[in-house]
Amino acid sequence: MSVTWRGRSERGVVLIASALAIVALCLFAGLVIDAGMLQQQRGQAQIAADAAAAAGAMQMLSGQNESWAVNAAVDAARWNGFQNDRRTAVTATPDAGEKRVRVQIVRNVSTAFLSILGVRSMPVEVAATGAVAKNGKAVVLAQ
Repeated sequence: MSVTWRGRSERGVVLIASALAIVALCLFAGLVIDAGMLQQQRGQAQIAADAAAAAGAMQMLSGQNESWAVNAAVDAARWNGFQNDRRTAVTATPDAGEKRVRVQIVRNVSTAFLSILGVRSMPVEVAATGAVAKNGKAVVLAQ
């Protein structure tokens, strides 16, 4: 059995390759964690937008004016954790002719690991439309 020795130029290659692989794996793990946080925020925002659209449509159903529908929609979004502030915008747009209320929520979500790459926040944007159906009930329309 013969043993061959490698030259000096090949020493430490495994160490360097392992270090690069660990850095790459950490970046991928960070990307997965940030993507999960963004999806969670998007799901919560969609629930809040649906509830706000339904609340606005209920006000349209009861014959109240547009400002009541807007106030009800914004309040419902706030009760679900989304209110107008420096990182969140909640807008409710009524359409009295169609008896509809469209609610849009935009929030800038801070990133944990992507900030290493310079991406400090990413926007999450959802919308829902609440309407009065022909049978006289308030419904949330699919987007």
